[in-house]
Amino acid sequence: MGSTHVIKDKTFTLEGFQSAFKPGKFGTCGIKVLIDQDTVETLEAERGGMINYKIEKQADPSRWVAARNPKWNDVADGMYIINFTWKPDQPPVFVDSEGTVITEEIPLYSGSLVKIAFDHYPYPDNTRKEVNTTCKLTKLQVISCKGSAGVDRGNLDFDKTDGFKVGAPQVILDPEEDTNPDF
Repeated sequence: MGSTHVIKDKTFTLEGFQSAFKPGKFGTCGIKVLIDQDTVETLEAERGGMINYKIEKQADPSRWVAARNPKWNDVADGMYIINFTWKPDQPPVFVDSEGTVITEEIPLYSGSLVKIAFDHYPYPDNTRKEVNTTCKLTKLQVISCKGSAGVDRGNLDFDKTDGFKVGAPQVILDPEEDTNPDF
């Protein structure tokens, strides 16, 4: 028992450390998405029924309890963070704003705008005898990327001007600086 959510009418912001294309320190890839109150209310409405269903399916349901902590965290009034993780060899599908599959690494960092599709389902924790729900990202549509150099907004190009060029940098020496420093 689970449900699939494809949220086409809202864009969400990535928040915090992102490791969408390369595994992080725990060997998994992941993104953190800032979600709104409406999305959390939908998940909360499903969560109780999913947990009860999974508890009833256990061999001895009386020994199982519902986990207290959901997989989304409150970060501000009406805003939550949900952390999606996956194994590097089992990534979700990433597409651009036109639906073309993204096959190479892009600057997908905190501040990037995305649309998401994910599955919400229950799972048992046999060690604690708790049942909780989790969310697995199935598809992500990139609306805009924000890298360390700034936000990619498509058509906001500058006109050509004199100055720094990658192929022929023009280094200007500071007259106050010692031009013959000791190493």
